[in-house]
Amino acid sequence: FGTRDAAATIGLEPVDSNFGETLHVWGFPEGAYIELPVLGPSNERDTVGTVVDLVLDPVGTLANRPQRQVRSGARVLERLDARGEFDDSVSALLYESTDSYSQLRSLSTQNRRFDLGDTASMVEDDPFELDTEGF
Repeated sequence: FGTRDAAATIGLEPVDSNFGETLHVWGFPEGAYIELPVLGPSNERDTVGTVVDLVLDPVGTLANRPQRQVRSGARVLERLDARGEFDDSVSALLYESTDSYSQLRSLSTQNRRFDLGDTASMVEDDPFELDTEGF
């Protein structure tokens, strides 16, 4: 009934995961790059995973209103802290890049592949890169 952590008693460490990672393990392709309002960069597979996570989140459905507000506030503060920590990099990407959208797409796709341990696809060419040969 959630009064003790059974996994810790047998030596299992907690793992921060989401349904997008599960879909990756099951072999679903990442799909097209998507820029989600408020949530940021994603792809089709992780967007489906985010929707599933939001629908099946027990804290979001079972918790009372103050607990949900605290969780939402903590997430907002976490995002603001990350934005402040990487402000120089983000500013350089947005304002000093010739094509900031393409750079953000490439960086977020590579970062997600790295997080999933998918190093084989990181060395492939960008599928969205334009072929300028013959121009």
